[in-house]
Amino acid sequence: MEKQFTVKANGTTSEGKKIWMVFDKAAEKFLPQFEGGRFALQDIAKQLNEGTLQLEAEEQKTAKTVGYMRISTQHHEQSFDRQEAQLKAMGVTKIYQDRMSGSKMERPQLQQMLEELEAGDTIIIVAIDRLSRSTKDLLDIVEIIKNKGASLKSINDSWLDTTDASPMGDFLLTVMGALGQMERAMTQQRINEGLKVAKAKGVRLGRPKKSTTKVQHALDLYSQGGHTVKQIVEITGVSKATLYRKIKELELEIAENQGS
Repeated sequence: MEKQFTVKANGTTSEGKKIWMVFDKAAEKFLPQFEGGRFALQDIAKQLNEGTLQLEAEEQKTAKTVGYMRISTQHHEQSFDRQEAQLKAMGVTKIYQDRMSGSKMERPQLQQMLEELEAGDTIIIVAIDRLSRSTKDLLDIVEIIKNKGASLKSINDSWLDTTDASPMGDFLLTVMGALGQMERAMTQQRINEGLKVAKAKGVRLGRPKKSTTKVQHALDLYSQGGHTVKQIVEITGVSKATLYRKIKELELEIAENQGS
């Protein structure tokens, strides 16, 4: 009978030493609850195979169905009532809500929802524009949700449902991805052309700050088009909110200079 448990190396330490762990062949995963050297772990694997040592049952987390709703105005006459009623009818157990523009990615409740999201959870929205009015931001949000192992479903946009693999949904998300890529490329082109014009006029762009070099590096990477926003944030340490804000500021400044 083939043994279910064995000991395998799972990477190396900073000193170059192998990290040994017990591996469950049936589940195809390492068991991080065991520590020790290779030979100590081999003894643990032997006990598991013989049945003299039992694995503790993993805590089963209950998947949540959460809702997100947004209105653009701060005026109290515009309420969440209609969105809230539709979300609750879909079995939503917790609702996150923002009162601000959908063109902004950095919304407090949206960010909190994405942080608290766990594998198996489902996010319900009334319509796609409640989540984002930017194709680029929408795709970034969908990517975050997928990476968390969660799903997204829109009540009014029946094609937007990642709870089950849908060919039409995948197709439309692919089309949106292409549009988002084109949107980024056009922004990069405008920035590059504007920078050339501004430089030729001797215009000094932006206000000097301590983090100017870091931000400029991020803008340079963005304009080159070889990295995603997520990669640029990891490389430079500039936050996504700061990068998007600087791109907007730069576009406005370039437009003003071109018009002068």
